[in-house]
Amino acid sequence: MSMNAKHTLNGSQTPSVGSRTCTPQRVALLSMSAAIFCFLWQTHRYSTTSDLQVVESAAKPTPRTLWSSRQNPAAFHAWHTYQQELARLTRHEDKQVDVVFLGDSIFESFLGTSVGNECSRCIGVPQSFQKHFGGLKTMVRAISGDQTQHLLWRIIPGGGRELENVRPKVIVLCIGTNNIGAGMTANEAAHGVFAVVTKLQEQFPSNTRIIVSTLLPRTLHFQGKVAAVNEQIRSVPKAMHDDRLILSECAALLAKNRADNEAQWQPDVQLMPDGLHPGRMGMDVWLPCLKSDVLKVIAAV
Repeated sequence: MSMNAKHTLNGSQTPSVGSRTCTPQRVALLSMSAAIFCFLWQTHRYSTTSDLQVVESAAKPTPRTLWSSRQNPAAFHAWHTYQQELARLTRHEDKQVDVVFLGDSIFESFLGTSVGNECSRCIGVPQSFQKHFGGLKTMVRAISGDQTQHLLWRIIPGGGRELENVRPKVIVLCIGTNNIGAGMTANEAAHGVFAVVTKLQEQFPSNTRIIVSTLLPRTLHFQGKVAAVNEQIRSVPKAMHDDRLILSECAALLAKNRADNEAQWQPDVQLMPDGLHPGRMGMDVWLPCLKSDVLKVIAAV
């Protein structure tokens, strides 16, 4: 008989660890400890334990952390998996394109996905995108939920490398609404947008044009901040003294009360059913205007 076993009253043996009996409570405690250890080990590759306390900065490049994944390990790993897939696609796709779309879920819906997975709110959107931009060679580099700091990390050479050696005629940028959703101030979100624009200016030659879109309207809870960010975005081309920068205000077409002060705008629910993302009808309103901006720029290059 093993020395690490005890006799029960009926003569059978009860396994034990050392001199302590493996009761169901002890087994559950050990299992919980093992699960916690595995979780921390798995997340160490991309984050540190301080991620649970530290808030990211809108203008400092960083991949998605547990904080910006809302403490959801599955969402955290899904982002990194999809981001690596986008980088892989960049390595194998043609680098000479007409337009690159950079952003978050609003642009990712062009592909019919959310973090690489099919999404119900995207139904019909890829068809609208193909209808309006099918005649151009496009590249979509957008991930649902991304904030400015995540896009910054994704595009820098030492980060996500999603634009490595890509040479577009035009880059269309729409980013910042998720910074507001995460609780950042309008100034923080705007500074993040400026940081992305600055990085694009550094990385791309003078013949690459950069179209910066104002943020799309949101529900009144967020719209005040959206209006404040847009006010600063409108100053980008003039403030940065760069004729490569072009402002697009097509997003205003998605508001139902454009005659009001922008801080009071609300999304047209027929065009933006969830108050955040344009559906197919919304895309059929927004994209023709955006395409007009793109074609004017390409013609002038």
